Amino acid sequence: MLDLRRKNESRMDNAKARIGIGIPYEVEKGWGKELIFASNKDYCGKLLIFEKGKKMSMHFHAKKTETWYLFKGKVEVSMIDTKTAEVFSSEFEEGEKMNIYPFHPHTILALEDSI
Repeated sequence: MLDLRRKNESRMDNAKARIGIGIPYEVEKGWGKELIFASNKDYCGKLLIFEKGKKMSMHFHAKKTETWYLFKGKVEVSMIDTKTAEVFSSEFEEGEKMNIYPFHPHTILALEDSI
């Protein structure tokens, strides 16, 4: 006899994996950690948790736009103007948001413990 409950659980697990539902997990970084709560081939949802005084490396993304919202703390965001090679920095405080577009090099320095 076919176990329908097991077959339905398997279908549900496959559907959850396709849309990125699962148990959040942490990825340790030199500047703190990422709490990843959704991930599939097209999307990644995560919280960035910074330790005061730590900085992520300067990097850019070729395909994705990122939207940041600072829930807690204070950070300095630096970006490079790729036409002039000039570096621009500004403080980013609790409650502010920012969009980072493809091919815009950026980094974050935590001025306080931040999320």
